Amino acid sequence: MAYEFFLGIDVADEQADEPGTVSLALIEKSQENADEASTYRLDSMEAYAGDADPEDIADHVQGLLASSPYTARTGLFVNRESKRGQAVYDALEERGLPVRAVTLTDDRHAAPPTLEGDDESVARRETVRAIATAHRQGRVEIQHRETEAASILARRLQHFGALAVDGEAPEAMEGSEAEEGETLPTRFDAVTSSAALAVWFASQRSFDPTSHLKADPQTSGEVFTEESGPQV
Repeated sequence: MAYEFFLGIDVADEQADEPGTVSLALIEKSQENADEASTYRLDSMEAYAGDADPEDIADHVQGLLASSPYTARTGLFVNRESKRGQAVYDALEERGLPVRAVTLTDDRHAAPPTLEGDDESVARRETVRAIATAHRQGRVEIQHRETEAASILARRLQHFGALAVDGEAPEAMEGSEAEEGETLPTRFDAVTSSAALAVWFASQRSFDPTSHLKADPQTSGEVFTEESGPQV
């Protein structure tokens, strides 16, 4: 089984309950074989308060990426559209980590990513559409649901999954909490957008068939597959 990791980082905006909070979502992408769709597992999710030093955040990420099984197989993506996001990005870059700069836009329509300088510009709504659609299809496993951040993400994806595909009536979706006529928004909390960043970039990258991957990742929990059904 092929697998790799994607770490998405975003910052809560000024309209959030706790502005400046930095959310880190580490997603494991796995695939049994080339004929099956990839699955995603929330390996960990952490939050740093708005007054946390970006240097401390970068030190944590550096230590994480230096440990097994994340070393040399983790993509790192930071939304740096805010000053705090920029500060976190700078701290990571100064440590020589392979960080990619991302700017999330409020475009309501699907749009391919574009390169603007050093940043990769991606529609915020499309990143959430990617993770919400995968979750609705049973291809996302959320571990650590007892934690506040993971619990919030699970509720958000349950709600957004009914809105992820344009033209699909929310009232027709089993277990949906969406209201009739509701559409996918363009603003999201940092917990959701950090995980969405990780899954979106993971979905854009295919496994290199020539790479030598270990048989199984050395993390806890079982990899969620389409055959096993949604986690209850």
